[in-house]
Amino acid sequence: MNAGSTIFRNFLSLTFSNAVSKAFGLMTVVYLARVLGPEDFGAMNFALALVSYFAILAHLGLGTVGIRELAQRQAGQGDYINANISLKLVLGLASFTLLAAFAFFMPQGRELKLLTAAYGLTMFTANVLTFDWVFQGIERMEFLGAAAVLQGLVYLGAVLLFVGGSADLPRIPLLLLAAQAAAVLFMFLAYRRLDPGYAFRFVPEFSKEVFRQTLPVAVWGVMTIIVLNSGVTILGFTRGTQEVGYFSAAYKIIWILVEALVAYAAAVFPAISKHYLHNPETFKKIMDVTLKWMAIVSYPAITGLFMLADPIIHLIYGDKFLEAGLLLKVLAVLPYLIFLNNIFSFSLLAAHKQNKNLWISFTQALLSVALGLLLIPVYGSVGLAASFVASYGVTNAVYYFQTRAVYTVPLRQSLKPLAASALMALLLAALGGRNVFLLIGAGAAAYAAALLLLKGVTREDLALLARTAGFGRDGGAA
Repeated sequence: MNAGSTIFRNFLSLTFSNAVSKAFGLMTVVYLARVLGPEDFGAMNFALALVSYFAILAHLGLGTVGIRELAQRQAGQGDYINANISLKLVLGLASFTLLAAFAFFMPQGRELKLLTAAYGLTMFTANVLTFDWVFQGIERMEFLGAAAVLQGLVYLGAVLLFVGGSADLPRIPLLLLAAQAAAVLFMFLAYRRLDPGYAFRFVPEFSKEVFRQTLPVAVWGVMTIIVLNSGVTILGFTRGTQEVGYFSAAYKIIWILVEALVAYAAAVFPAISKHYLHNPETFKKIMDVTLKWMAIVSYPAITGLFMLADPIIHLIYGDKFLEAGLLLKVLAVLPYLIFLNNIFSFSLLAAHKQNKNLWISFTQALLSVALGLLLIPVYGSVGLAASFVASYGVTNAVYYFQTRAVYTVPLRQSLKPLAASALMALLLAALGGRNVFLLIGAGAAAYAAALLLLKGVTREDLALLARTAGFGRDGGAA
C-alpha cells in the first residue's frame, strides 16, 4: 500500500472513530456540566489538570518515541513493546506515589484531595498500560479508533447510570478508570491477534536503554503538559473552581476540534518518519498536502466558532455557562495553532532533531507560565484563554524558522482559504440572530462556494485526494 493510501486509511479510521467517540465524549461532558454546575464541573477539571503533571512522569514521552521506533524497525517489535511498558510500570508507580503525597499536603479541602487521588489511578489505564502508540507505530489505527469508541461508549453509559448530581462527583474518576480499562484490554487482545506469539514480560535491563533514548522527548512532554495545564492550575488556585468550570466548558468544545486535527498529525507521523530517511521527496509532498488541507478545513471552523460562540455555548450548556461564550471566541484559533505545533514538532522528531523540540517546548512552557501568572490573577479565565493563544502563536513562529532545515512551509497556499473564510464571516455577520443550525449551514455553503471560485482547491488537488483514497488508477505518494 502506498504512503498516501496508508495515511488516508489511518486518518479515516481515526477521524471516524474520533467523530463517534467525541460525540460520546461531548454528550458526557454536557451531561456532567449540566448536573454538576460550574463549581463541581470546575473541581473535576482542576483535579484532572493536577493529575496531568504526574501523568507525564508516568510515561515520559515513551509512546511518542515508541511510534518512531516501531515504524522504523522490522524485527524485535515485541521485545521493544515489553521494554517500553516495563519502564512505564516503574514510572507509573512512582508517579502515583508522588501524586498521593502532593494531594495530601495541598491546601484544598478533603473532597478535592480524594478526587485528585482517585483521578490519579487513571494514569495506569491512560498512560502506562495502553497500546495506542503500538497501533500508531505499526500503522493499524483502526484498532486504536475502535478502542476509543469503546471507551467513550462505556464511560457515557456509566455516567448516565451512576451520576445524577454533585453528590456523585467522587464516582466519576472510578467510572472513567473502568472505561479506560475496557479500552486497554481490547487493545491488548487486538494486538495478540495480530501477533499471536506476543506475551508481556517485565524486562528492566533493556528498559534502561529505552529510557536513555527517550529522555529528550520526555522533557519535551513535560513542557507540553505545563503549557496545557499550568493555566488551569493557576486559575484554580487564584480564582476558584467556578472560573475553571467556565473555561473548561469552552475548552472542551475546542479540544474536540484539536483532537480531530491532531488525529491527522498522528496518522502522518509514522509515514513522515519513514520517508524522511528513505524518500525525502515523498516526505516533502506529504507535508505540503497535509498543511494545505488542514488550512482548508481549519479556517472555516475557526471563523464559525468565533462568529457563533454565544449561541453554541447556550445550545450546548444552557444559561449557567453563558460566560463561556467570550472564552470560546478567544480560543477559536487554538485548534489550528496546536495542530501546527504538533506537525512542526513531529517533523523535527522524524529527522531525529528532538533536541530542538526540547528547547522550543521549554521556552513555550516558560512563556505560558509567565503569561498565566501575569494575566490570570487580573483577568481570570479570559486571561487564561489569551495566554494559551499567545504562547502557541509565538511558539509556532519559532518552529517555522527552526524547521526550515527539515521542511519549508509554503505560506501562499493558505491565502485563498483565508479569503474564503473572510467572506463566510461577512455572511454570518449579515445573518446574525437566526437559528444556529441555519447559520452553520449557510456559512459552510458560502465558504465552499468562495473557495471554489477562488480556485483554492484545484482539479489536481481533487485528483490527488481521489488517488489517495483509493478511487484512482494509481496511488500518489501523498
